[in-house]
Amino acid sequence: MTSVEVVPAIAAVAQQIVAANGYGDVVTVHNYRSDELPLELMGRRADILVSELIDDHLIGDGVLQSHADARRRLLVPRPTIIPWGGKIFAWPLQMRL
Repeated sequence: MTSVEVVPAIAAVAQQIVAANGYGDVVTVHNYRSDELPLELMGRRADILVSELIDDHLIGDGVLQSHADARRRLLVPRPTIIPWGGKIFAWPLQMRL
């Protein structure tokens, strides 16, 4: 099983937590951006993608582009993706300067 974390300190702590819970030989935490992760490190394409979509980052952090890249390079043809979708709400605003 593969996990990807771009922040080095978080990746290191995540690997320690995985090992402390007895899954060190099952889960590998890679310190990469997902769009820079070589498929060879995973061993095979993944069946599941779990993404941390928080607040307005659906479009702000390039999540849509990251998911498109993962689907193209890292995932099986019909993966489970969590969360499957998102909604963006906007409020029209006019400012007078």
